[in-house]
Amino acid sequence: MFVSELIFGHLLTSSIYDNIVNRDIQNRNGYGAKLTNIFSTEFVIETTDGQRQKMYKHIFRNNMGLGTKTEPVITRWKEGENWTKLTFKPDLAKFKISHFALMKKRVFDLARL
Repeated sequence: MFVSELIFGHLLTSSIYDNIVNRDIQNRNGYGAKLTNIFSTEFVIETTDGQRQKMYKHIFRNNMGLGTKTEPVITRWKEGENWTKLTFKPDLAKFKISHFALMKKRVFDLARL
């Protein structure tokens, strides 16, 4: 299993579980991206490794349901170029909203800035 799949596609796979070290921050062990995956009809992970000259792409579909992820695709990439890109399509039906309602909310949010 690749690290990107473990980070974004499996719950409870982070490292902050002990109470030995006093931490100044609170977190939920990477739940943000994983919950985005769960509440999306499509969730795409793309990441590159410029040192190894590889690009990794993995697609999850239908709210991260069983049997709905593709096999990771690894291709050749540019030397020295490193980045990670997450793309998702929110499952608007789960939130009982339409595309128009989402766009309207974004316009109001931007207007407040």
